[in-house]
Amino acid sequence: MADFEDIFIGEEYLEPYCAMIGSKGLVFVEGLKDISFWEGMLDNNDDLKYSINYASHEGTRGKTVLMKFSHLANKFALFAIDSDFDYICPNNSEKSKNINSNKHIIQTLVYSKESITLHHLVLSDCIKKIKIKDEITFPIKSYFESYSNEIYEVLTRFLFLKENGKAVNDSDFHKKITPIEPKINKNYFLENDPLITLREQKESLVSEYTSNELAEEDFIRFRDELSIKGLNENSAAYFINGHFLEESVVMPLINELIRTLKANELEKIKIECKKNKKSIESNRNETFKYIDNELGIYKLLHDTKIKYQTSLSIMVKEANKRSLD
Repeated sequence: MADFEDIFIGEEYLEPYCAMIGSKGLVFVEGLKDISFWEGMLDNNDDLKYSINYASHEGTRGKTVLMKFSHLANKFALFAIDSDFDYICPNNSEKSKNINSNKHIIQTLVYSKESITLHHLVLSDCIKKIKIKDEITFPIKSYFESYSNEIYEVLTRFLFLKENGKAVNDSDFHKKITPIEPKINKNYFLENDPLITLREQKESLVSEYTSNELAEEDFIRFRDELSIKGLNENSAAYFINGHFLEESVVMPLINELIRTLKANELEKIKIECKKNKKSIESNRNETFKYIDNELGIYKLLHDTKIKYQTSLSIMVKEANKRSLD
């Protein structure tokens, strides 16, 4: 980590420097946890690699720091950021305009790296690995698509307001599109409908985020532009706040699947050990510890390479090619 004010990143300095160290160039990311993600997204496995770094300014780091120094970005010093809503609402702010007009800024397009990491194919692969003997079978793709369908119209209305400079509260919006806690039975089927409240409130939410001051034909045009950018009825989940997607949509489901797995395994242990309480407790502790330590979802998400091979990842790689060529 280095302070931007203490390093030289001008092209005239970096071109010979990168040639000397055998690097394509430097890529500055928001933080330490972003390094491995962008290494994967840049296909950084060639002999000539990008050197990925994270920098700070006055002890702080993140997107705000990168944007403060974004005017310094060049072909040998790329800045890699989470898009948040800047890509899909390019006129939302001067920052948004700056990001989308600077070819030396590469971005996630969807909300954040979490959005890419939590793609349904990635989750499906990880869920299959969370097992003792029998695989967990859960239709994660259809769950994501159902959730996307329920939030699509209100999300596009919300984004249209942002694009036109209307005051909307991101936190309040996300609270309104929160599913209820999922309940899963021993066969890994949903016992309830986590999306029922969203379904019941959809019409009122759409109305709440529709402004009579803005022309409907402009909204339709904006919605078509969103579709070109990859946001549609089946993909809306990837364009909401990535941390919200993780904490309020994905993890409640994953945690419930793991709870069910543990309950199922405990039943097997009780049958195998019969009435020997000591053996039951010992086997339970060993099994649960294995599930928690060796089959942890975050470890599986970090290790899987599928997250760099999904349609979202390919979209991001293709869109960022102009910055890398």
